[in-house]
Amino acid sequence: MSSTKRIMVCLPSNLLEQVDEVVRELQGSRSQFVREAMRFYLMERRRCRLREELIEGYRRMAQLNLQIAEESEVNYGFELEDYERQLAGAK
Repeated sequence: MSSTKRIMVCLPSNLLEQVDEVVRELQGSRSQFVREAMRFYLMERRRCRLREELIEGYRRMAQLNLQIAEESEVNYGFELEDYERQLAGAK
């Protein structure tokens, strides 16, 4: 198990009261609550970033797909291999 570090955190009284209420209900400790809250926040932050990256990727692919569709209307000789090469080059 990794070593732990002690930190000091300042909270508004009303927030601390809410935390203490939850800690009592869960029969845990403030430290445990803060650790779990931090883990949850970090996990949600990673999930949001991934979602944003996926959205951006879909936007880029939409532009590429539109361009390919427009080109294929003009050039009926368009081949799947060209499409796959373009997809592989998209970043």
